[in-house]
Amino acid sequence: MTPLGLIFAACLAGDAEHVALPDVRAFLGKQPSLDPDEPRFEWALHQLRWHAMAGNELGLWGVDHRRLRFALALSGFIELVNISPAPVPWHTFRANVGFDTFWRPRARKPSESDVVIALGWHHESDHAASQSGFRSEFLAPGGDVNTGNFSAFEYFKLRADWVQGFAWAGAPALRTIVAPGIRVFTPSINDGDLRAPTVGLQSELRLDLRVGAQSSVWFGAFGEWVHNRFVASRYGVISDPGESAPLTSPRPFLTRTLRVGATLTNRAKTVQLVPQVGYEHSNGRSVDFMRRWGHAVVMAVTIYR
Repeated sequence: MTPLGLIFAACLAGDAEHVALPDVRAFLGKQPSLDPDEPRFEWALHQLRWHAMAGNELGLWGVDHRRLRFALALSGFIELVNISPAPVPWHTFRANVGFDTFWRPRARKPSESDVVIALGWHHESDHAASQSGFRSEFLAPGGDVNTGNFSAFEYFKLRADWVQGFAWAGAPALRTIVAPGIRVFTPSINDGDLRAPTVGLQSELRLDLRVGAQSSVWFGAFGEWVHNRFVASRYGVISDPGESAPLTSPRPFLTRTLRVGATLTNRAKTVQLVPQVGYEHSNGRSVDFMRRWGHAVVMAVTIYR
């Protein structure tokens, strides 16, 4: 029987517990992620460009069965991103909202493997708050872009987090997480979208070392490759500083980051504080998507609730 069939059969048979408004992280044992689209509260510095994000996953409904846990959540965030050094992030913003379903086989022993599968649909729109700043930074003379409405898209996302735990002296000590994922973009409902993504392939690797009952230190890497049909020369967009002319063919949007950090969890396991530092060489995620920003040091403080 498929997981979805199991959920409905268990509900009809009264063989499962219904959970209203579940805490998604606690209910599923969901781990922090380096995915830039993971809803969270964060204040970050990317090579003198300040970022700030506020978002969360609101559990709507959960099912607890002896073989499987399922949750439906409303997910969303708003992220403010600067395109040049400034103490307060405000130059651009992106808003993402969608529905996610999570599927997790019931945990067995701490040393055994586990998996959480997420499948969802999202809408995102990106805007330039500082329109004059965007034009001076990204548009060549004669460039023509509607700075208030040129990046809006929808996608389905599938991701599987495979977790392998290792015990020491009978207690959890080390955890590895391997998480491949894919985003499939549908035709945008916004006729003004110029970004034109088609498919994105991503992967995350994480090593998590337990150093106390409520804390751990970790190393993580995340990467994504997004195929698209955006041609900068059509709109007079300068993708990178020093270009003599806009690019005349599409190039993939890339995200590449390496980080180390710590995860500190309160006793009730309702809040996680994650300070981190690392390296990044990526395209922007907001209206700065056309620029592949240079090698950058990243410092961030993240809170998951």
